[in-house]
Amino acid sequence: MSKLDQIYEALASIIYRNAPNGFVEAFVSADIGGESAGGFQMGAEDGAGRSLEMDLSIQDLLELQSYFVQVRDELLRETGDRLWSIRAAVTDGGRFSIRHGYEMPEWYVEEEDPLVAWGENNPSPAHTTVHLREWEMQGLSWLQQRTAEDGEAWGLGSEKNWTLDLSAGRLNFSFADGRNMSGQIQVLGTFNKKDGSFLWAWDNPSIPNALRLSAMAIRDWAEANGEQELTHSKIRVDETRIWAWLGFSARESGADGGYRVNSNGMDIYLIYRGITALRT
Repeated sequence: MSKLDQIYEALASIIYRNAPNGFVEAFVSADIGGESAGGFQMGAEDGAGRSLEMDLSIQDLLELQSYFVQVRDELLRETGDRLWSIRAAVTDGGRFSIRHGYEMPEWYVEEEDPLVAWGENNPSPAHTTVHLREWEMQGLSWLQQRTAEDGEAWGLGSEKNWTLDLSAGRLNFSFADGRNMSGQIQVLGTFNKKDGSFLWAWDNPSIPNALRLSAMAIRDWAEANGEQELTHSKIRVDETRIWAWLGFSARESGADGGYRVNSNGMDIYLIYRGITALRT
């Protein structure tokens, strides 16, 4: 099996295990520019052609980013042609297909900072390649490590269910073995998948004031360090960067980790600390 076939097999495995129940085909697509892949889109359809929601964990998202770039590099080495986008799909029967995009997108300007172009033009996340700043990469790396550690320590990622109590500032987990865990939270912000917009908690009146402190702290840090993008209350952004901000904010505030929940179609990014077992 060639290296490219091995990569395709790994891509198919990630998509298949994240596909929702009742799917007929599930897909993931992204643009590839510079040293990263971004602007991820994902979804699935059932037998009647209805759209099904599909989500990815931070670990799977990072793996997909790496594999997409590896596909580009392998094809460039083998054929000399530069790949700019990928759409990979898997059927419920396990059949894998991939579509390569070789047309350079209009938004890509190699000689300018992609983040500057992104901020100036405010394009849709589907047309933005993610280039993380050093502090964002550190935040993402920290969050990935902490997620793995808490997975080993108390089962993060294997929970059967979760409940969020904003009035009490608590995130609760239940597990198949009967365990119940709970911890304190802060809210970083909310992400609207439909328009790709992120609303910081510090400007969201539906978030209790006591749960906005971490979001306010990263805003203050951004103002002091010239990261003006993070001082706007609502912005369009790729979810990879939100995970990076979540990790950075959690680390800087001395918290234990970050978690994402979905409520009424809105993703809520949470910072947690002090997860402990509840007495039954």
